[in-house]
Amino acid sequence: MAQAVEGYLKRLQTDVIDVYFFHWQGLSTPVAETLKAYSDLLKVGKITSIGASNIDAVQLESALTMAVEAGLPGYQVAQPEYNLFSRASKTC
Repeated sequence: MAQAVEGYLKRLQTDVIDVYFFHWQGLSTPVAETLKAYSDLLKVGKITSIGASNIDAVQLESALTMAVEAGLPGYQVAQPEYNLFSRASKTC
């Protein structure tokens, strides 16, 4: 994730990302590992906050609970999936 952020910063020609959105949890990457990576990026100032996009309420609640229990940062912004044309959710 740190390597991806460095690439984003270079392409955006900036030093920091205001809100780094998480769009979909990789099936092979534990949530705690993702939150730890966010923690590292926050500590070095590469990102200022983290957000969740297109994940359902159960996934969000699980991630927030894990963050509290592990002392890791939790999502500060939520962007729910919404499509005016297709009203059925595609998230699990």
